Amino acid sequence: MLFRSANYALLAAAAYLAGFAVADNCQHNVYYCGKSIMRKGDYYTTIVDSLSKAGQPTDEQHVTDSLFLCMDDDNVPFKDYCANGCTVGPSDGNDYCP
Repeated sequence: MLFRSANYALLAAAAYLAGFAVADNCQHNVYYCGKSIMRKGDYYTTIVDSLSKAGQPTDEQHVTDSLFLCMDDDNVPFKDYCANGCTVGPSDGNDYCP
């Protein structure tokens, strides 16, 4: 019985810790400001790559204030640069350029 209890404790601990390793990926077909998609996960390199492919600068302002479309977890193409700052929309909606 002690062996079975130890197994359940290990299983519970593993399940608990696994929750921390899962990233909150972007929602497909939703527009995100760079600053908001980076809060979802490790998208910095993906954003810089998208900006470069679109011929855009990769400075901090373009990274944070550009608009990207989440096509899938690793595909977030550049859509627009928000010169007046990118506005974070509602939690279940699109971000946008004002």
